[in-house]
Amino acid sequence: MKARILAFGLLLAGVSLAGAIGYAYSPVTVIAKTATGAIGGNECVGTVITNAGAGGAIILTLPIAAAGLYCTFSTVNAQQVTVNPNGSQQLMQANIATLAAGDAVQSAASAGSSLTVVAVDSTNWVITSQTGTWTDVN
Repeated sequence: MKARILAFGLLLAGVSLAGAIGYAYSPVTVIAKTATGAIGGNECVGTVITNAGAGGAIILTLPIAAAGLYCTFSTVNAQQVTVNPNGSQQLMQANIATLAAGDAVQSAASAGSSLTVVAVDSTNWVITSQTGTWTDVN
């Protein structure tokens, strides 16, 4: 048990013991969005979506929610990224007050913000983590 705790602690500190303890690496797909548009369901399967190369603010619309879809948005350029649910679907999180059905969230115009969303059913996207400032814009 002590070895597992030690290994876990080292992993949290940024030291990888993956090869030594038998974990396999699985690369994450990173997609750069440079313009406003829709995210396809096939782009929301554990991917990281950035605004790398965007010359200005962009609005990205989530696909129709289906339980298990998830993706992370990351601001690489110092431009606003707006994440919009599809139609009247809903983004939910306790830290952002009064998110009504159809409301979007928007990052600050700075690099380094991130937002992870997970579809929990056919209507709702839950914000499971965020860094930086994201605000309700509808």
